[in-house]
Amino acid sequence: MRKSDLAYMAGLFDGEGCILITRKSYNHHQYYLRCTLSMANEYLPELLKFNFGGGIRKRDLRTKGWQIQWEWKVFGNQAKDFLQVILPYIKLKHSEAELGIKFQKSMCSRKGVGRALTADELATREAQRLLMSELKMKQ
Repeated sequence: MRKSDLAYMAGLFDGEGCILITRKSYNHHQYYLRCTLSMANEYLPELLKFNFGGGIRKRDLRTKGWQIQWEWKVFGNQAKDFLQVILPYIKLKHSEAELGIKFQKSMCSRKGVGRALTADELATREAQRLLMSELKMKQ
């Protein structure tokens, strides 16, 4: 992929995208990394899906007076891989991307997958989730 294409995708994601560390509402012990981008034009969401995986959802918001939205979402390691590729090109969400990458790497390096999280692991994940929220408020 050309650098100009990456810079284009990164720039649009920097302005219109979202990086989240989410805690599942029904199980407060499960956390995951998610990147999303919603636009009225489906070109960039389709381009992101083609290059980085994930999925697209068409949201018809015309009843609210808005245009149809195309929402791209990617989770976990695919989200981390996406963030690592665009990191050199983003400005506004640079700190969020670094935190997301760090969070996902810690998820992958965890030994004993399937075992219950320790209190320290839960505290660290919750702290990272809260820090991500704080970084968003600074934009």
